[in-house]
Amino acid sequence: MKYLELEQICNKFSDNWQMEYLQINRDFHILDASEHVQRFADCPSEVMLLRDIRLGFPELIGVEDILIDILEGRQKYFELKSIARFSRFSSPFYIDLYVRNLDDKLIVFFEDATSRMVLQQKLIQKKREKNILLKKLAASQNYLENIIASMTDAMLVTTSSGKIKIVNKATLYLFGYDKAELVGKDISIIIHDEELLS
Repeated sequence: MKYLELEQICNKFSDNWQMEYLQINRDFHILDASEHVQRFADCPSEVMLLRDIRLGFPELIGVEDILIDILEGRQKYFELKSIARFSRFSSPFYIDLYVRNLDDKLIVFFEDATSRMVLQQKLIQKKREKNILLKKLAASQNYLENIIASMTDAMLVTTSSGKIKIVNKATLYLFGYDKAELVGKDISIIIHDEELLS
């Protein structure tokens, strides 16, 4: 397939869809390449015509049998997602790699997955932070419940409308109720003096 046709495939979705490609033969030698494909390589200087693709993209070492299966029609495609490229001079760069058979040659597409991975990492971090906060909240609630339960004086916590939210053991013992009989009920069940309730 001609370079121009592959460029049209790579650019058909949108200007923001950053994809490049390499066309390789059965021996894994590069036959054709898009203009900026080197930026996806682990070793950009190794990505040139007639060089082995594995020199620039070591992720393909060990998957040669799969690539041959794709070339011979026994498998439809192969993909590797979220491959990280690290440099001491820049932030991590992530790529997705897709291999397809096109006109009896292997086409390896490379897509910039950095935005997706950064967002995914932020979501994971937020989830971890939320879990830490929930654990701290549960520990605080448990601590507070232990303090309330160990008090020897009767104690009630109510809503602003007078509904009982929390009672301790001393209250239950003093008034002769079970917890289920008090929680959610109006405080007037215990205190009958109208002056105290106002």
